[in-house]
Amino acid sequence: MNMHEQNVTPGYGILEKILSKKRANIANSLIPKERRVGRILDIGCGNGALSYAAYRLGNRVLAITLEKDQIFRNRAYFERLGVDKERLRFEIMNLYDLGGLNRRFDQIICS
Repeated sequence: MNMHEQNVTPGYGILEKILSKKRANIANSLIPKERRVGRILDIGCGNGALSYAAYRLGNRVLAITLEKDQIFRNRAYFERLGVDKERLRFEIMNLYDLGGLNRRFDQIICS
């Protein structure tokens, strides 16, 4: 087990609480109904709660941050939940490098 596979869950127990039905409804309300299925960019994704809420609505989500450990924990955690890695991606990336992706997004989450 490498360093990034250890301590996958510290701080992530709260994710289930954040995504409880009541709070999931609040997260769902953040994404306009006409934009609920599309391409979402989550800048500074943190623990991935908003990325996951957008994913659950049917969106394709690219979640980025400069925090390597956060990305490793998010990938491991959401892999265990069985998410589709093609629809919910966590990447170590600087906001200023997005132009190199040559992609468009329907909505940007920046929290």
